Amino acid sequence: MANLKTCALFFKLMLETTIGFEPRSYGPNATSPFGDSEWVPMLQHIANYPIEVFDRVIDLLSRHPERNSTNILRADILDDITYLTKIQINGWSIKNLTVRRFIPRNPIVDRSLDQTCTVFTKAGNAERLVILEPHGDAIPFYHPNVKGIAYLYDGETVSLHILPVEEIPAKTERTCYQLLRVLHKFCVSTEAGYIKKFHHDLVVPREVYQDKYQGLKIKYGKEICSRWVEKTDPTKHVFEDLGIAAFLITLWGDTKATWVDLGCGNGLLVHILQREGYEGYGVDFRRRKSWDVYPGDHRQKLILPLEDSFPPGTFFIGNHADQLAPWVPLIAALCPDGQFISIPCCAYSLDGSKYSGPWTGQSKYAGFTNWICSLAERAGWEIEKEYLRIPSTRNIAIIGRQRRQLVSREKILSIISQEGGMTGFSDSVVSKKGHQ
Repeated sequence: MANLKTCALFFKLMLETTIGFEPRSYGPNATSPFGDSEWVPMLQHIANYPIEVFDRVIDLLSRHPERNSTNILRADILDDITYLTKIQINGWSIKNLTVRRFIPRNPIVDRSLDQTCTVFTKAGNAERLVILEPHGDAIPFYHPNVKGIAYLYDGETVSLHILPVEEIPAKTERTCYQLLRVLHKFCVSTEAGYIKKFHHDLVVPREVYQDKYQGLKIKYGKEICSRWVEKTDPTKHVFEDLGIAAFLITLWGDTKATWVDLGCGNGLLVHILQREGYEGYGVDFRRRKSWDVYPGDHRQKLILPLEDSFPPGTFFIGNHADQLAPWVPLIAALCPDGQFISIPCCAYSLDGSKYSGPWTGQSKYAGFTNWICSLAERAGWEIEKEYLRIPSTRNIAIIGRQRRQLVSREKILSIISQEGGMTGFSDSVVSKKGHQ
């Protein structure tokens, strides 16, 4: 984890150097070029991007305030707009108005906050003024204690202004720097043609998933971490499995799926799903001491992919299941009305040996997950792929809920043969003491 954080910090610093963020402060007697004398200009920066880019980024940040603060989970856009801006600016007309509700990442500590986002324009449509106006007087920690925040774009510069309620503290100055830095970074990357490589929330709605995850985290997080007996870091593994449980529960909806966790490892996911009322069990070749700490139906057994049978309608889970990861869609294909999710981690072939590619033009993890998708499609599955919101870089979920066609056992045997067979699978699992 430390290495990941170091790499993230390195790339963040490299990006900030690349975008060249060097804001200028206003003088002590400067006044804002709009509104009355209460507005205080804080920072300005050269705007080397057109107004269309500024508009796109403002729209993005309005929908995703979590890009500005890790204490914010998301913003819900409110349909019932009963609050109209109290701020009127001479010479400017309202272009659009949105009311959003900040959902805090930790609702035990912070409360939600409603905020009006008003975009003003001038005649000629060459300038923009964006005013962010919090509702009420009780401002939570994650929002600066001000009556308003404003971005001004005039075609040559972009600047940030605030409407303070008190003498401006150093914390507010740091927040202003961060707000303008994030706006500038996104404008520069958008102008450069940056395209996001992957997208979240393609399979289940973000809001539903996040609400479920927050509920599970509050309900179980502290308790499970306090009883952790494995050598691994509980702050990663506990919340990772809580996130996967939240995703599965959201995916299943009102359907009470009967499931099997293949290669269940420490059994924590089994424990959480059963406590939430979902019937199923976990199976693994090696018993874990966590099984005694987190009660659940854990079964010590070596899974033999072509010999074990499961009830019709079983939902198969492969959560970082090591040697079983590529087998999950094949096992599910042989189960009438079966479905599956596989979240690969370490790369193994069907015979239990290390998967060796090909990797051409992609990372090893991307190549491995694409290979599993290929296996699943050849086994008749209509594949869905989701990048899970969990604290892991191995976060690609391959999901099979619909079949393009039913395949026979002979077809599965043919796929296995084409991939080099499965001879040595059992010996590999036993010798490596993997998730089996």
